[in-house]
Amino acid sequence: MSEPLLQVDDLHKTFDRGGRRVRALAGVSLDLARGETLAVVGASGGGKSTLARVILRLVEPDRGRVLFSGRDWLGLGGAALRRERRRLQMVFQDPLAAFNPRATIGQILTDPLAIHRLAATADPADAVVGLLARVGLSADLAARLPHELSGGQRQRVAIARALACEPDLIVLDEPVSALDVSVRAQILNLLHRVQVETGVAYLLISHDLAVVRAMAPRLAVIDQGTIVEAGATATILTSPGSLAAQALIDATPRLIVSPPAPPATPTPDGERKP
Repeated sequence: MSEPLLQVDDLHKTFDRGGRRVRALAGVSLDLARGETLAVVGASGGGKSTLARVILRLVEPDRGRVLFSGRDWLGLGGAALRRERRRLQMVFQDPLAAFNPRATIGQILTDPLAIHRLAATADPADAVVGLLARVGLSADLAARLPHELSGGQRQRVAIARALACEPDLIVLDEPVSALDVSVRAQILNLLHRVQVETGVAYLLISHDLAVVRAMAPRLAVIDQGTIVEAGATATILTSPGSLAAQALIDATPRLIVSPPAPPATPTPDGERKP
């Protein structure tokens, strides 16, 4: 078998909150293949967002190991880290909060190209048009500001910004939870198409089991900083083997529709009775 793109081994992380130590990660281990989607699910405060931030080098763990393409990701620094960072990108839950509100969409998309010195000989305007087209947006949006776009458009821009770096892995942090239901399917379809076209891997952080079922063939359940169950998504969601997974399933809203009342029938005296 080929070497995994991402290997996480025995990650630990605690935080000091109000004078007490809070355990966020306690021995988390997982792996992700190239071109695969792995979902990490759990209740709020379970550790899934901390795990994503450690993998992205936004938070340093207390101990543990992360390998990216077989290299010690946590051990990289300086120029080596700057060179490799473009290969691992993130799409945040709220793109409006992740964008510079004073930057145009064109500037937002060209910043990664400048930072990572990509397409240095190409016309930045052409690069922006190409990125917008890849996510189904028109070129005239390049001159607009983030608040002038709809939520779905902003999330498409966030995906385009991540794609600008030609990454091998994108961390998706609740990528559709801030969107209207009617827009969610469009973004999920876009993410699927991008993966087919580019071979990018996704690490999906979510508590929405409907999104997980639609996107991820494999999932890991995290609870109180520990992976308590991992395996095929269909198997876990059908026959959960942990209390944490069962609690997530039980908490998923279900639409209950009452059957319509039978029509009233006329009686010989002219009254209508149900």
